[in-house]
Amino acid sequence: MLGEGEIEGFPSASQYTRGTATYDVAALKDVFFDNTQVLRDGADPANAQASDYNFDVTTDAAYEFRYGTQDQEPLRDLGVLNQTTIQVGVKVVKDTPITRTITDTDVTEFRVTIGTPALQRFEKDGDVDGAKIDYDVQISYAGGAFISTGPFRIKGRTNDLFQRKHLYEVGGDFPIAVRVVRISDDAAPSGQEDTTEQSDFSGTTTQKRSTTKRGIQTVRCLA
Repeated sequence: MLGEGEIEGFPSASQYTRGTATYDVAALKDVFFDNTQVLRDGADPANAQASDYNFDVTTDAAYEFRYGTQDQEPLRDLGVLNQTTIQVGVKVVKDTPITRTITDTDVTEFRVTIGTPALQRFEKDGDVDGAKIDYDVQISYAGGAFISTGPFRIKGRTNDLFQRKHLYEVGGDFPIAVRVVRISDDAAPSGQEDTTEQSDFSGTTTQKRSTTKRGIQTVRCLA
């Protein structure tokens, strides 16, 4: 938090309109981690390149500014600072979808994580090939019909955990039911091992956090 009440803004962004994307990028020249600017002085905020940043802003990065006005929106993209994560850890098989329900009406967005502990197929001739999982994430608002947001596919070969995240903003009334459906057939029997049936997911809800009359900046990036 920068302070209570409305703030003027950031010196490096003063020539731009406050609240615009260019202003927010320019403001990063005034944000420091361990005495290092996020955005270098010579960068053009209207056309900033990845090389203009002293930190990785392309991988899971986010920044938001609030200037302390009475009617400003709550902070949204704060990662684990204002999220409630439910670890489900349940295998999703073709004929048994997994459904979770969100009843907290303060929730503004939610995330579904689909994972597989390994993705590979052992052939009878000894070769190890890649595999694929087809699945769908379906959403129902206020007891209505489930609406597909897919289908989705995970394809390739790995002997390690792989996860894919799906982020959704709330687009209807509560309660919200989120259903994960496996489309692919389940793993083949022994003789052709296929671990693609192990698909876990976690649901994450991002809640509103009031910031009325507080000047706040939030920046998330990788060093």
